[in-house]
Amino acid sequence: MPRILRFSNKLLTTRDRVIITDEDDRVVAVAHSSPLNWPPAWTLHYGGSEIRIQRKVFAFPGSWRMSGAAGDFTLHRIFFSLKRQYRVSGGVFDGARIAGQVWSRKLDITRGKERIALSHSRIVTLRDIHEVEIVSDLTEATPFVLSVIATLMIDKRVVDLVTELTRMELD
Repeated sequence: MPRILRFSNKLLTTRDRVIITDEDDRVVAVAHSSPLNWPPAWTLHYGGSEIRIQRKVFAFPGSWRMSGAAGDFTLHRIFFSLKRQYRVSGGVFDGARIAGQVWSRKLDITRGKERIALSHSRIVTLRDIHEVEIVSDLTEATPFVLSVIATLMIDKRVVDLVTELTRMELD
């Protein structure tokens, strides 16, 4: 089970794909979507299993439903927060919180006082790369962290796209 994962997403591409590698640069998982999916849905392939990630369309602020190797759970974005925060409902990690700093690009995944994983990012690249260290010893921790971080990258991309489209309409 890999302890450090690298999530890479090319910034200057139209393909929706996140590649996850381990510390030896071996591909561990791949998340991809089809532009024809409505509501937006992603599939994450990890170790012969499939994790489905689907955005809830009418949920405000954003909510994502996941099902697969880490169980069935929902990731909810916390709207009124100075930090970027999410909470998990359902599944093995029910009650987990994901909190991040926008400027330092660090991220903590915790449940109660137990830390599940922490993330660091590289800023000066042509890719959006997050390095995540999995701290928890639970077997479900790896697929959970895979699906959560991939979803956060997807959610950030969706928010950036909506912001850009809104800006274009205003101009």
